[in-house]
Amino acid sequence: TDTTENLRMIAEFLCRHNIKAIELLPYNQSAGGKYAAIGRKYSPDFDESIPVSPRIELFQSYGILAKLL
Repeated sequence: TDTTENLRMIAEFLCRHNIKAIELLPYNQSAGGKYAAIGRKYSPDFDESIPVSPRIELFQSYGILAKLL
């Protein structure tokens, strides 16, 4: 869910189902530890040190009230 196109499709889905408000969760950095717990290597294809933008304005442009928790 990190591309503009993917978020746009989510917003369109929400509109079709008459959902007027959403709460967005920030990226959870504990994923790496969970991988280690099951013996797998965690290698995300993005830089975890760069804060993730929730792109609230995209949802607002569809008339959906969005807030970051």
